[in-house]
Amino acid sequence: IEDWVGHAMQIAVILGAPHMRIFSYLRYGGFRPADLGKLTDHLSKLLGLAGHYDITLQLENEPVCNVGNIAELAAFFVADEKASKEATPDEEEEFEEQGSQPKLRYLRPLVDIANAWSTGERPSDADIAVLAPLTTAIHLKDRVLSANRTVPLGDGDPKDQPDQNLWFARDPAAMAAARKWGNVAPFYVDQEAPLPPGGLPK
Repeated sequence: IEDWVGHAMQIAVILGAPHMRIFSYLRYGGFRPADLGKLTDHLSKLLGLAGHYDITLQLENEPVCNVGNIAELAAFFVADEKASKEATPDEEEEFEEQGSQPKLRYLRPLVDIANAWSTGERPSDADIAVLAPLTTAIHLKDRVLSANRTVPLGDGDPKDQPDQNLWFARDPAAMAAARKWGNVAPFYVDQEAPLPPGGLPK
């Protein structure tokens, strides 16, 4: 296939896929976020087609690739947003002439926590905070930590880590004990954000 980028997008359109998962090339030394757009024209072609067909590109953190963990995923999107803000007037005019939407709308992070854990990373709150406003999808799977392998969701064996405030089961009593909250109700209440129409529940 000579034009694999166009062919991949055609398949997505035929299948009615709203998202397309992409990666950041096999890992090599000295990678910089700008390399994704400079090494080849694949990403720019994909972004143009994504805007045309309204299909979001989801860049996943994959350990064997240059963007392999959550910190690297966050760093990529920080650099990408900075580059977008520093675009020259000529670049912005060309963007407008193509009739495309802002780049970040069609290039989003696909957060994979299990992939991060497989590299030994424990994603930081700061990196998650960077990615959260941009994230429209996450890749869910599980880890068997004792065997160091990825498994289907629900088949893993992660253990709660109260000292790091990491919880894999919602146990109000255990959480309260770890946080020294005293006696708590044996249930929890989720607060939806933003508030649903009408401001309920209250």
